[in-house]
Amino acid sequence: SRARPRSAATLTMSAAATDSGLSPRAWLAAALRDGVAPPCGNLHEDQLLRVAGEEGVLALLEWRLREGHSWPSLPASLRESLSLGARAVAAQWLLRQRELQRLADAFRQGGFQVLLLKGSALGLWLYPQPHLRMGGDIDLLFASRAEAERAVQALRVLEYELVFMPGLTHYEMT
Repeated sequence: SRARPRSAATLTMSAAATDSGLSPRAWLAAALRDGVAPPCGNLHEDQLLRVAGEEGVLALLEWRLREGHSWPSLPASLRESLSLGARAVAAQWLLRQRELQRLADAFRQGGFQVLLLKGSALGLWLYPQPHLRMGGDIDLLFASRAEAERAVQALRVLEYELVFMPGLTHYEMT
């Protein structure tokens, strides 16, 4: 993958931008909420990109700023970094989507009833594009523990391996 351009320059997105005192997370929250890049004050592009990546909202931020018509006013280096990041997340989603299809096929063949939860489900249901809500894993809910244990066996064919078996009071299998 291409490395994103590094810039230590302070972002200047409006002529009136002064030290707003915004933290990177507060800046991201405002940009995501309003679809407009707020004044950055002393925030640096690298800080915003790092935090957006840590929070898993890089692609969502890129989409929201484009949709909110703030895109042309952003520095070219930030636009390029956001675009590269969004494309990388979209590529990850394509791999996730392929894996979800493999799982769905295996569950259908095995006669399982399973519910997709959390990140992947929200991305498919709530977001305008599913890659805008990427998660780190695929969360599934089965009707019972016995059904989940049966699914573990079925998934071995797809080269999945159970790495954590729950105890009596913990129900999550990994």
